[in-house]
Amino acid sequence: MILADIVLWTLFSFLTYFVLYRFVIIFHSSKGRLNNIEKRDYQAKVLKKFTVVIYSHNNSQKVKNLIEAFQGQKYDKEKYSLNVLLDNCNNENTKLLEIFGGTRLWRINTDIKPLGKYKAFAWLLERVRAFENTNAFIFIDGDCKIKKDFLEKANMCLNDASVVCGETIRRKNYLFNKLLNLRNKMMSRSIRLGRAHFRLGNVIDTNVLVIRQDILEKIEFETLEDGYEEYE
Repeated sequence: MILADIVLWTLFSFLTYFVLYRFVIIFHSSKGRLNNIEKRDYQAKVLKKFTVVIYSHNNSQKVKNLIEAFQGQKYDKEKYSLNVLLDNCNNENTKLLEIFGGTRLWRINTDIKPLGKYKAFAWLLERVRAFENTNAFIFIDGDCKIKKDFLEKANMCLNDASVVCGETIRRKNYLFNKLLNLRNKMMSRSIRLGRAHFRLGNVIDTNVLVIRQDILEKIEFETLEDGYEEYE
């Protein structure tokens, strides 16, 4: 009987904590401003210069498709540069990406395999952000797909905001995809944003991030026990 009481009280305490935690997170998420860029009207203005950073770990075929999508953008070619972070990729994946002209490859070879997306971004920024001639950085996972007006939308969004975090969605109209998109939207717009405002998380934890250079310069890094850095 005592054991049953202990189990029930433990379960009750956990559920109470879970409900209160979610309530606080969702409450704090209301402090953020959400914009649906799909429904906005875009007009040509001053074109910002972007430094695009694509993270890759042995997914070269998807990264190859993403690079081709960037090269097919309806945006001035002189206004953006492409950088691919090869995080401890094998030779087969590296060779497939070496054929692209106009794309800078950054190879990371460490004892930690892979180093990880956020540590890899910090590794690159420590080397380029001081002298990179750019207005904004775009960090994107190599598994993502983009439309032909992606850079145009990013350019316009930075007129109203300093940082833009994207959501990844599945396009095919299946019931499972709808449920997955709903779950991703709730995570992005409620949980992740709320955790950021409650100082428990960080909005950089996303598959797509657009951030102005002057804001990025204010971001500090935390050195970890293994000697590598990541976003603080």
